[in-house]
Amino acid sequence: MDDHKALRAVGELLAEGRGRLGLTQAEFAVRAGLGVQSLRFFEKGYRWPGQSVRLRIETGLGWYVGAITEFRERAATGQSVDSSLETMTLTSQPGPGEDPVGGAE
Repeated sequence: MDDHKALRAVGELLAEGRGRLGLTQAEFAVRAGLGVQSLRFFEKGYRWPGQSVRLRIETGLGWYVGAITEFRERAATGQSVDSSLETMTLTSQPGPGEDPVGGAE
């Protein structure tokens, strides 16, 4: 999967997570302390957010710090991502001796 497809996949997870909280884009943007346009561009797959915006999104959704970067890397390599819980979780956890974002150590 290329990086643009990964962007769309992770943006969809963000929109799903925001929806689970029952928040509009505008409401979530206020809650997370970011601009609606930044949020919209990410959800629609137009642009990856910078580090400070990623942290605000992760915090606002209750995701662990670094979740967006980790899921970007997984999606870009064709690995599945799933947001079936309130927080983002990996569909397949790394096995013994595997790096959590890149396979074998």
